Amino acid sequence: MTDRSDDSTWRRASSRYAWLVVLLAAWLLAGLALIGRADNEGLLADVAVSPYHVPAYAALIVLLGYVLITIDRGRLRHSSWRRSFPRHYDGLVFGGACAVAWIVADLLWREAFGIRPGVEGTLAPTRLLIPIALALVASGPVRDALAGPSDGLADPSDVPVGPAGTPDASEEARLGPTGASRATPPMAPAVIATGLVAIAIGGLFGVFNPVSHSLGARTGIPPQDLSEIWVMDADGSRQTRLLPAPGAGIDYSWPAWSPDGSRLAYTQWRNAPGLAYNESGDQQSASIWTMAPDGTDARLVVDSAPGQAWVPAWSPDGASIAYTSSPSGNTAASVPGAAAEPEPNQAPGSVGPPPLTHGEQIWIVGADGSNPTQLTDDPGNNEGAAWSPDGRRLAFASDRTGGSHLWVMNADGTGQSQLTDGPGADWLPSWSPDGSRIAFTSDRDGDFEIWTMAADGSGLAQLTNDPAGDWAPVWSPDGSRITFTSDRGGPADIWSMEAGDGSDPLNLTDSPERVDGEWSNSWSPDGGQLAYASAAVLPEVDTPLVTEDLAVAGTLLFAVLLGLVALVLVRFEAPFGSFSVVLVMNVGFAAFVSDQWRFLPATIVFGLLLDAAVWISGVRWRSWVAAAGLPLALALSVGLTLAVTGELAWSPTLFIGVALACMLIGAGLAFGAGLGRPASGASAPP
Repeated sequence: MTDRSDDSTWRRASSRYAWLVVLLAAWLLAGLALIGRADNEGLLADVAVSPYHVPAYAALIVLLGYVLITIDRGRLRHSSWRRSFPRHYDGLVFGGACAVAWIVADLLWREAFGIRPGVEGTLAPTRLLIPIALALVASGPVRDALAGPSDGLADPSDVPVGPAGTPDASEEARLGPTGASRATPPMAPAVIATGLVAIAIGGLFGVFNPVSHSLGARTGIPPQDLSEIWVMDADGSRQTRLLPAPGAGIDYSWPAWSPDGSRLAYTQWRNAPGLAYNESGDQQSASIWTMAPDGTDARLVVDSAPGQAWVPAWSPDGASIAYTSSPSGNTAASVPGAAAEPEPNQAPGSVGPPPLTHGEQIWIVGADGSNPTQLTDDPGNNEGAAWSPDGRRLAFASDRTGGSHLWVMNADGTGQSQLTDGPGADWLPSWSPDGSRIAFTSDRDGDFEIWTMAADGSGLAQLTNDPAGDWAPVWSPDGSRITFTSDRGGPADIWSMEAGDGSDPLNLTDSPERVDGEWSNSWSPDGGQLAYASAAVLPEVDTPLVTEDLAVAGTLLFAVLLGLVALVLVRFEAPFGSFSVVLVMNVGFAAFVSDQWRFLPATIVFGLLLDAAVWISGVRWRSWVAAAGLPLALALSVGLTLAVTGELAWSPTLFIGVALACMLIGAGLAFGAGLGRPASGASAPP
């Protein structure tokens, strides 16, 4: 047998095994990160099988193969399968078992109950097996480091002897050198393994990581930023997605049929790079496109980026398209759908016209994009033009006399005159097929309803009278009915009613899980179909109010995790730089999944500052500084990054309060763990 003071064999075997486990766990985690990123970008056709699953499944196969081979070989040498693995590394077996259980159970759960994306997709019971499996696989080096150098053998005679009369190398890797004490376990793989365990426990797709929630930075995604073009038959049947939103801040709305039915014009909205949704006009551009009725052959007509070109309207001869142009920095274009679909805490009927600010004007352009011409040039704002059936006039909304009122002008922009001058806002005009009347939206009686008037502004008649909001009327080609948008049944739907008196209201889309016809709908020339914008209603947990609460709760829960991680690092006397490594690993994982690399520079800076603070702090306070500082470093790095980029949605009071709460949580953990005063004889980090 070897000399008990010679631990070189154990150290080499232990280091090799620790790095092997770290690399295997990192491989598995990286594969799952790739799946998460692909899912966020809408690239997964199937949540269980795709090319993006290959790295993760390959890592799992290697893990299971290694575990089975090791158990089989160890079965021939030992009486217990546990003795097939080095001490503290039996988590490989349990982790592999959890991974297999996850694959089987998740398939059964999805078939039986279904799993929605978002928070539910991460916290579904079967999905919780994923972080458990990862934590178990990566835990070996951490447990080894926590055991310390004094975890020796109970009896040196227990060590099996190899063929040459020397201790079996695999057994020495499992138990340590054949003496009463063993050498200090390798620190580098232990630090990295600690970071991997923290990532696993923190949630694979960042459900608790503030980098994903961005500390409340515009946490909700309004429906208009998910808007798509749909078509249906005139009776509401055969609702079909025509132009799906590709994601990544691009969506579509305002469809309009050409007079001959051969093309559909629409607006494409494009958010500023890196923004899932917009809150102001300077974060979004808009352009006018046309496409074939089957969604193919898309052609760009007007690109006014960085401004907005929107609300397309075909001339009756199909030769021209009128549209609204909003210069860069306007807030008007950010509103379609947001105002039309009230927030959960708003009362029904709280819709409103786009705010007319910052120089909106009416333009006209050839259907092929040629000869763009400005029709209005008023110090006020003008939007939402609608052609008269004879093509000689355009009705539109303007605030040039205060408030939003309807105006009319000739097709060349001359002869502009005001049609309405009542209280409230009038907007979104639509001509009857014979040109004798104009339907429009107005809140002159207290909430938004559908009204009609003669083409000269006389003969006002109210068609709807509902506590909910009714807006965006459009005449059918035969003039017998008017379609409009209403939230009287919940989320916005497209309704139809008799054009004469508003009787016989019918809910055509009747889709409680979608927002339909946010600002408009359009009849096909033959009256057989309707085109409209539609967006999925976000689950309640994804609404801005709830997600802000979840962002706070997730940040504080993550603070608990980081506080515990810090105590672990202090406990096994991790070297300088360990806190930076663990912090960057956690931020980097979430950054890869959600494409938020901007948080890394500040994370590195605050991580190094924390390492320095821990290094210079006395032994008495080291645990306090580490446990309080690691959660605080993450909160500050994320929050200040958002503040610098102008995207911090939280107030300074809330941000500072959450950051201090993170620090207090960590300090409380240090106090509760009793590590504020180390035991006599404890040594400081080297």
